[in-house]
Amino acid sequence: MKEDVPSLVMGETGTTFAVWATLEQHLLPITVENERNLKRLLMEIKKGSRSIDKCLKQFKNICDNLATIQKPISDIDKFLQFASDLGRQYMDFQTTMLNKPPLPSFQKFLHALQRHEQTLLSN
Repeated sequence: MKEDVPSLVMGETGTTFAVWATLEQHLLPITVENERNLKRLLMEIKKGSRSIDKCLKQFKNICDNLATIQKPISDIDKFLQFASDLGRQYMDFQTTMLNKPPLPSFQKFLHALQRHEQTLLSN
């Protein structure tokens, strides 16, 4: 626990439930605000001139932080969100991946995307 968390429950008598209820009452608003901010950041990611790997690192960091607060992003939502942020240079790749049922796992999508980026860079 962080230093300020024990002070929230000091003097709390009764059951473990009472301690958890006190923690939830104080920390839930922080978690909700954090979730909102992380989801906003996730939607603002754009590849731009960065490499896929640099963009992916930022994307994964935000997804990991959401999972930490028990608000994980599903594999399909990761796929759709990341694909939408690639820009015009990847439009053909994105269209191909989105129209090839079933949608690949996020990991398979990333491998295909990295191969596609290498092809673009070598041309």
